[in-house]
Amino acid sequence: MRNHILKILVVLVAAASLTLGGCGGSGSSGPQGSAVETLDTGLTLMPVQDGDPNTSPAVFAVPAAINDGNLIIGSSEIEAGGTLKPVWWQVDADGQVIRADEPLALHPRSLFAAALGLNNNELIVGMAGVDRAAAWAGFDAQPVLLPTLAGGGDTAAFAVNGSGRIVGEAENNAGFFRAVYWQQAGDGTITMQPVLPGVPAEWDAAAYAINNSNTIAGELIDASGISRAAIWRLVGGNYVRLDLPTLADYTHAAALGLNNPAPGEPLLVVGEVAEGIEVRAVAWEVAADGSVSPAIDLGANGLDSRAEAVNDAGLIAGWENDRAVVWEAAVPTRLLNVDSKAFDINNENLAVGRKGNQGFVIRVN
Repeated sequence: MRNHILKILVVLVAAASLTLGGCGGSGSSGPQGSAVETLDTGLTLMPVQDGDPNTSPAVFAVPAAINDGNLIIGSSEIEAGGTLKPVWWQVDADGQVIRADEPLALHPRSLFAAALGLNNNELIVGMAGVDRAAAWAGFDAQPVLLPTLAGGGDTAAFAVNGSGRIVGEAENNAGFFRAVYWQQAGDGTITMQPVLPGVPAEWDAAAYAINNSNTIAGELIDASGISRAAIWRLVGGNYVRLDLPTLADYTHAAALGLNNPAPGEPLLVVGEVAEGIEVRAVAWEVAADGSVSPAIDLGANGLDSRAEAVNDAGLIAGWENDRAVVWEAAVPTRLLNVDSKAFDINNENLAVGRKGNQGFVIRVN
């Protein structure tokens, strides 16, 4: 299933799919009795323009992540039809834009870059080109290429936690991908750490999310192509793989997000299960002793869905039937009635994602 593509598609392929989107939807903004309410219709995040009167105005922008300081990173055209660049926006507590700045700096190796994750210290991670993980130590910083495994294969960075631990994937010299993490030191240098354990030699693996306890969520893909959702937990100072169950009649699974649980509360992990072309949003609860709940089905029958991220209050952002939604206690609330997907939600309950060919930010209660 290689779900890292889901995150990169936000940047690489979403524009191509927009010709299929935009068909209006109908229905209420959420089910009766839902505890989640949208406070307004949301704010459109416009592309960052190049200011050149000789170029056509940019039309495409999409946010990928938002931190608790309400800083949003994502990608935007700078001119219509141009290469997508990593950009950022800042919004206030109500989701109103207070600053849209110039793009993040590019690395000389490529005109393309993607910002995919950030932490509350404004460390940004993503891609420089389509094959190298990169990090920006602030919005005005130059990108730094992250170390590779032996052999110098492809890498990708998807998320970073508050202590500067970055997760992603890296290709080894045998051509298989490994779930990996890098660590930022106090002086700002970033080093690759040992690959995450429990992955057989001819399997692939990727790490997509990490919380502030350094628990990591991701997936493994076996030699037959079956995907398995997993988390890696620190036990006695070492990472240990813990598999997450799928739903009945679904073969594939991937863990895409996780939260920081309150003391005494279970860890909440979110993601997807799949069978054929059908995709279903799911969640799992993981207790402190490592016991795992059955997969919690978030999707409605017959509607494709995916859970992309979850905040510390347990609000889950994602999409159902190509409409952005937020789930609370497995109850979905539709955020928009047009082609849209929510990719992240912060602890201020601001959800961000794609609406047509531009981004959105919506505050939920």
